[in-house]
Amino acid sequence: MDKTDGPVAGSLMGTELHFESDASKVEVGYWAALQNMRNAVVAMLAEIPPAMRSRLALTTLCLDMLSLLLDLISPKLRPVNPQLYSSREKQQLCELIDTMINYNLSYRQDRTQEGQYTYVLEPNVEEVVRFPGLPPRRQLTYQVKQLIARETELERMRRTERAQQRRNTHTREDPQEVKKDKQEVKTDNQEVKRVSSKNHQQRLENIVKQTVVEIRPEVDFFGRTIIPKGKPTTTSTTAEASKGGMVLQIGRAVGNSDVWFRFNEGVSNAVRRNVYIRELL
Repeated sequence: MDKTDGPVAGSLMGTELHFESDASKVEVGYWAALQNMRNAVVAMLAEIPPAMRSRLALTTLCLDMLSLLLDLISPKLRPVNPQLYSSREKQQLCELIDTMINYNLSYRQDRTQEGQYTYVLEPNVEEVVRFPGLPPRRQLTYQVKQLIARETELERMRRTERAQQRRNTHTREDPQEVKKDKQEVKTDNQEVKRVSSKNHQQRLENIVKQTVVEIRPEVDFFGRTIIPKGKPTTTSTTAEASKGGMVLQIGRAVGNSDVWFRFNEGVSNAVRRNVYIRELL
């Protein structure tokens, strides 16, 4: 054996091991990517309506439909409020949302490694038909994807609510029992209304009794007391006179009205009502 055979054999063995390690890494990456793509397609087919699912095959979907479907869900839409859309744009948006719901697609907000937020397709079937290195196709803006995601979620909620209403209509009660229940509810509402009106009157009377108004004599510019003309002085000798005087003190607009309000301190513009000066005198 030659002395040079040892180093040459060692270098060849190292090269062979290097190629084997690279091949194993490529194989592992291939199977991982294949599994991710398969999971995305299976997740997409899981929630598709049965009427459409019966006509779709996994191979047909991957080879023939997905590429065209991604172009259909990427129309030219303006990033503005949908109320500002024209009738054609609204119809286009409705068709887009209907397509995404039927094929179980939506946009999910994600954060990139650079800290920026973006919307990605969920499930991400773009990886199945769009390979790296090729020129990118038409992409929607962040605002348009956000709009589509919101409208898609609202439409899903509306469809769920309509389905629940249809199920509830099948379980209707007997018409006589429904009529009887309505009469009982009407009677209960009348009693509650009567009791609430009494409570309102009692609460108003208690507030009128508890209200203490400081009486100050009217004075002129020099501080002299002004005696009103034509109004006899009243004394609180009886209960009726005191009650009437208290109502006059807080104002007829409050004591004899169905709408009343009371302030502790400060000013509030929550309740406004026209009050004439003659009602305060």
